[in-house]
Amino acid sequence: MPRPLDWPRARDAEMLRLLRRPGATLRTVAGVMGVSRCFAQRRTVVLCLRGPEMECASNRAEAGETPLPPGHPISMGAIMVPSQIAPAW
Repeated sequence: MPRPLDWPRARDAEMLRLLRRPGATLRTVAGVMGVSRCFAQRRTVVLCLRGPEMECASNRAEAGETPLPPGHPISMGAIMVPSQIAPAW
């Protein structure tokens, strides 16, 4: 039976740095880091779930189910959240 992979946070930071490079793909990043493409994809999903996007979701749930008016801070905050994978322009 395979043993669990010890994956420190420093490796997450390295993975994000590699993914932000021009022309980077999950396949090349996985090859550089010595993991499978599937594992690299799962880690990127976990990294994105830990980002500021989750803050937007909890703020929206607290505001209730009614539609927000145009320009509301919650909806504008969700639009302006930077992606952790996409390069910050």
